[in-house]
Amino acid sequence: MLGHILRGSGHVHLTEIDNGVTVNPLAPGHLTPYTDTTVPRVDSIRFRTSVTGKDLLPEILRGRVEMLTSVSDLPTLPVPGVWRNLPVTPALVTWEICRGDNGKVIVPTHTAYDVRDHLPAANTFWQVYARGTHQNMSVFGAHYSFMQPGLYLIRLTPGGFDTRTLHDAVYDLVVTATDIRGNHSSTALRFSVHNRPGVSGV
Repeated sequence: MLGHILRGSGHVHLTEIDNGVTVNPLAPGHLTPYTDTTVPRVDSIRFRTSVTGKDLLPEILRGRVEMLTSVSDLPTLPVPGVWRNLPVTPALVTWEICRGDNGKVIVPTHTAYDVRDHLPAANTFWQVYARGTHQNMSVFGAHYSFMQPGLYLIRLTPGGFDTRTLHDAVYDLVVTATDIRGNHSSTALRFSVHNRPGVSGV
């Protein structure tokens, strides 16, 4: 017995530190025995004018845009009480862009988020996450968001993606979320690039 859980808390935060480096305790070779049968989800994909800007319609994109995704996973073991079914983050988030008409990969797979081995450095937090990200039952000032699930918005392209690197055409942005044991799922959002002169925005 290493300690106890305070009454009303109902959960623990487990951290493993190896030679001064925070590592993922669920990675193979660490906490055992451990199996994971839950499949992470890509809950949404969105485009914005900037990381804090307004959402854009995917039907007409031009210039530099911010690409974001909301992802989630569930613990493989049932969680009792008020923490039941509250989400956690997947271990890996990747993305690619394919042509909408033939599926040909135009922009190869990029890694946006990877905590399979260790956590992001604290000073890179807002390079990894987008504004709006918050943990389960978060606290905002004096307000405690009791039983409210967290929201994990990942920046796919910190600094934005320049649609002018693509021809004016229809594409699919495919985002894949993967957990520490390889379970994964993908979601695609179809979008159109219109950078040529004479095409009006919405």
